[in-house]
Amino acid sequence: MLALKILDTKEFMNLLLRSTVFDSFLLYEATVKTSITYEINGRYQKDFFDSLEDDLKPKEDFICWESQKPHVFQWMKGKRTPLFFKISFLLSKENLNRFLLESNLPFSEDTIGGLFFHIQYDGHTIFLRDGVSFQTFTMDKSLEHSWSEYLLTFLKRHSITYEILD
Repeated sequence: MLALKILDTKEFMNLLLRSTVFDSFLLYEATVKTSITYEINGRYQKDFFDSLEDDLKPKEDFICWESQKPHVFQWMKGKRTPLFFKISFLLSKENLNRFLLESNLPFSEDTIGGLFFHIQYDGHTIFLRDGVSFQTFTMDKSLEHSWSEYLLTFLKRHSITYEILD
């Protein structure tokens, strides 16, 4: 599992909240603590969409970050920084399948619960951790290693500086 310390907080927050860099990810959950605590569970409530035509129903179980980013930005903006926040992202099914294909890994979508990464701010520092959820037990760590490598490449491509933690 990868654990990183983000070195340029201001630039990272700009990319997270004001750019499209993270828009391709799904929002699993978010918590922002300011004068009160805001929480988002990113899972769609399927009952809400029962009466809609099939083509209008969400294709994923979780909402895209792009649609929730303005809300989270509203909670965080101002003269005072949040006391804490945690945002958990998930790779979409389409991107998961593309990742598995490009990585040439022996896994299928139905054996994987999700490829995640978590951004956490403790009031001073931003940390990033990755994670893999499996539907079945496996001793094979190749997916975890490939996902960590993908995230490091993603960060470098967007000039996000970090320090690897032990």
